[in-house]
Amino acid sequence: MTLAAAGVVVVIAPAQAADTAERKQRHTLFVGVDTSGSFRHAGYEDAMTFLAYYLYGHVNELGGLARTRDLFVAAIGGKDSNEPKAFRPIHDFAGKNIVQIEVDLRRWFPPTDPLTDFNAFFRQAARIAKERNLVLTPITIMVVSDGIPDVPGVKPGAPGSSMRAPRSATTGEGSSRVSACGSGLSSAK
Repeated sequence: MTLAAAGVVVVIAPAQAADTAERKQRHTLFVGVDTSGSFRHAGYEDAMTFLAYYLYGHVNELGGLARTRDLFVAAIGGKDSNEPKAFRPIHDFAGKNIVQIEVDLRRWFPPTDPLTDFNAFFRQAARIAKERNLVLTPITIMVVSDGIPDVPGVKPGAPGSSMRAPRSATTGEGSSRVSACGSGLSSAK
């Protein structure tokens, strides 16, 4: 009986070791797309093309990009500040080619909103991370924007117009500064 039990342990142990080696760390990607009118003239077209390639690469684990197990894409903008936005899940991108993803991105995120509300996006991302128990997993937050917060009554570059990402939802601490990268994309035509 003891010999038979030892044989079972020997057979199971290599299988468990193989499972551990094959497991990859869970990776979550949040993408915010600026849908304000100012972005329309500051690289929106090239940014949507780039984003389609980038999301396709992550969904299909191409070029050394980590395959995202959780992907959420939402608009950063609206008609009112703090306007909640729906996040598009990974299922909306899986099984599609780059052209299909780009067409969907342009349809879902047209640059027609009068406001850019980075804070609402970061609050929603923090809420989703907490609700889905993603707090301890690696999270990448990518913002596709011209970096200009369109806020009523505030001129771009005015004191106090910098973005702040709330961390209280995940860490219980204050907030941290976020620097937005402008699109900086140019067509190679």
